[in-house]
Amino acid sequence: MADVTVVLPTYQESQTIASVIEAARDAVRGRDYSILVVDDSPDDRTASAVRNRYVTDDRVRVWHRQGDGLASAVLEGFERADGDRYVVLDADGQHPPRRIRNLLYRLDDGADLAVCSRHVDGGEVAGDWPTHRRLISWGAETLAQLAVPTARKLSDPMSGYFAVEADVADPVRERLRPSGYKILLELVARCPIREIAEVPYTFEEREEGSSNLGPREYARYVQHLARLTVPARRDSVQVVTEEVNHVDG
Repeated sequence: MADVTVVLPTYQESQTIASVIEAARDAVRGRDYSILVVDDSPDDRTASAVRNRYVTDDRVRVWHRQGDGLASAVLEGFERADGDRYVVLDADGQHPPRRIRNLLYRLDDGADLAVCSRHVDGGEVAGDWPTHRRLISWGAETLAQLAVPTARKLSDPMSGYFAVEADVADPVRERLRPSGYKILLELVARCPIREIAEVPYTFEEREEGSSNLGPREYARYVQHLARLTVPARRDSVQVVTEEVNHVDG
């Protein structure tokens, strides 16, 4: 049983996966860890890149499947993980793996869920996002905060970079119904969470490929929010923001 399992949902990330895994390994140095890549790519290139590089390292595993979005890949990662804690981040280079260390520190301090945020003091979005992308992001965050009361306390409810205690997520895992590529809102709405910690980070420009949030995904996202409105009616969650000078790196 590992202390932490890093879950990396991937979709055609053969060019970036190795560097993300190496950076994640460095961030969990000193802990008993495993890394699980759950790959939804239509071809085998990402999975092969992992298998070929880590063929002798049983701490790094890959599961290639034909799934239905990154959120369901994360859920499958939870089911196959062997850690007491789960860390989730993208493998496209936009989530700096060094922040894993800060997320785990926040769990060490007693948080049930720790979330990397672009919108707290010390967080930012790298590069110059076009206006339409900023509007889409703002709209998605606003809808989340309207539909899910707990999300109103989060500065970045759309974050895909977080860590959660397994004993918080596992009891409700069968009831998690993620849609598309966002699962944080499912956890916030359905898990017995008492404290959430926010950690600032810089959301980097994507190294390869394009954004997942197209018109089809946006429609699925709105339907997902409608399903979460009732189970999300809890207001007892405390959100604590990490001070900027406590952030590593």
